[in-house]
This record gives sequence, structure tokens and C-alpha cells, in this order.
Amino acid sequence: MTDGMAEFVGVLHVHSTFSDGVMSLAEIREWALTEELDFVCVTDHSKRLRDTRLAEFCSECERLSTNVLLVPGVEFEHSGRHVLTIAPADVLTTLTDEIAVRDPETVRQRGGLTIWAHPSLTYAVSLRDAVATPYDGWEIWNRKVDGPAPNLPVLSLLRGLGSGREILSFAGLDMHEQIGDTLPRLSLRTAESELTLASLIDSMRAGDYTIVIDAARSMTPNSRAINLSLSLRVRSYARHATTRARCTAAALKHRVLTGVWP
Repeated sequence: MTDGMAEFVGVLHVHSTFSDGVMSLAEIREWALTEELDFVCVTDHSKRLRDTRLAEFCSECERLSTNVLLVPGVEFEHSGRHVLTIAPADVLTTLTDEIAVRDPETVRQRGGLTIWAHPSLTYAVSLRDAVATPYDGWEIWNRKVDGPAPNLPVLSLLRGLGSGREILSFAGLDMHEQIGDTLPRLSLRTAESELTLASLIDSMRAGDYTIVIDAARSMTPNSRAINLSLSLRVRSYARHATTRARCTAAALKHRVLTGVWP
């Protein structure tokens, strides 16, 4: 603890067997303990958490939160856009895909946090509509989609908005099975000596965390630039361009086949 603040290290965007992950919540807990993590944000897909299954998921996260906090969350999807939502169980169970994706202000008012997941993978020709939506943060580094480095074009887009609102950078694993490389991690700072769901949401919303890139580098949620090697910078831009090209091609194919155009 430094300056009266406690530090907790964990990861964002993990999937369990409650949706399309291969690890149960109990197995995720054991993995987290092995990796010496303080928290894991398990954000399973909304389509697999219908009816009473979401309540069961939240209850199981709470039951297993011993020595590591399993944070229940949902990855909502609407119109080809994915949004990670972290909130108390009684809030998660009141949300729909459309509310979480299109109306993050309502989620915020109910005590939840919204993060635009893997922006470059958004199923649309343009990212313009999502850019205008006031999420609490963007996942500027999705380990599965973006590879070994943050998505520099997405970070540039985020910082170039000039809209006057504060949008935070987040990084997630998008983990579906156990992996050896657990970077990126989030290092959270909180005034509470014990991490709870409430203090985690408060710290994330306030930007009291850093994104651990590797053993030597980290970035704040408000960073405008990252010190990466030339090879990683090239790979970041190339990967983003390839992902956007795939999404554009898929969207155009869908519109041709269905005859539905904006």
C-alpha cells in the first residue's frame, strides 16, 4: 500500500463455460491464484446468459470469490458491436443488449460500467456510430484480436475525438482457454484495503489504474502515445488494417446477400 492506496492486479475480458470459454469459473479461479491475480473480470456473452442463467452466473462468481475476486460481467452484442458491462448482479439482470450497446448513460446511472470491446472488430463498414456513443472506455488492446501490442490506430482515434468527454483506455485478454501469456493486466489503485465489486468499479471509472504492457512498460488510461519498438508498431497498424478489411468485406457481403443497405 502506498500513500494510503492499495494496489490490486487483475485481468479483464475472460470467458467461462457459462458462454463459449472452456474453463469453468472454478478453474478460472484456480488459474488466477496460480497467476497471483487479485481479480478476474469474467464477461461472458449475453446470448448464453438468458433467463435464470445470468443470476446463476453472478451467484457462482460471488461464491467462488475467495482470495481472488471473480467479477461478474456481460459482453452484450447489438448491431455488430460488442460492449463489456461490469455492474452489480441486480443491475446486470435488468439490462438488454440494446440498452448496453446504444444507451451506456442508462447503464452508468444504474451503477454499471461500459467498455467498447475490440473496436476494430466491430461489424460495420464505419466505426463512426460507435465513436459517438459515450462509453466509459474503449478496449484499445484486445490480446486475441490485436495481438502482442495495443491497437495504435484505435488509440489515436480515441484521443483524436476532441469531444470534450473523458474516455478511458482499457486492455483485455478475450481469453477463452488457459494461456501462458497473461498480459495485458490492469493494476488497480483503491482507497479500500480489500477489493470489492464496488471499489473496483469506482477505481475503473475514476481511471485509477495502469495497463501493464510488459515487464518494462505500462500506460495510463489517458495515455496518448506508447513507447513501442518499430516492429510492434508496424504489426499493430498492419493487424488493425487487416481486421478492418475483413469486417468491411463481411459487412458488404451481408448487405449484398440480404439487400439491406443503410
